[in-house]
Amino acid sequence: MTGRFRDLHGHDPYRVLGVAPTATRQEISRARRDRQREAHPDGGAGDGDRAKLINTAADILLDDTLRREYDNSRVPGPPPPTYTSPYHYHVPPPSGGGTLRAVLITLAVVTLVCFVGCLLGLMGAGR
Repeated sequence: MTGRFRDLHGHDPYRVLGVAPTATRQEISRARRDRQREAHPDGGAGDGDRAKLINTAADILLDDTLRREYDNSRVPGPPPPTYTSPYHYHVPPPSGGGTLRAVLITLAVVTLVCFVGCLLGLMGAGR
């Protein structure tokens, strides 16, 4: 196995880019651009390690020899378990509701602070 495959840290380049194993060069390049737009460290919420992982995956899939070597080395079986660690990068699909979730969390915190403040006021802590 080449050093480029080790740079994937066990990730499947097709899954990193969100493309099918039958993807064309154009589809892989487009997926790389889209993922890099989200992950690039200069883009605010970007992540340098994730950007490197995306580049490595795209480099392997765009090189015909490396892609063939990777495809031949794949062992069919269940996908790896999903877990959260600093070295596991899951690119979530775009979803709505992020703003609503933030508003609900903020509302819950404000309510909790007001409730605690009222309790302290009733107990005489405010005297």
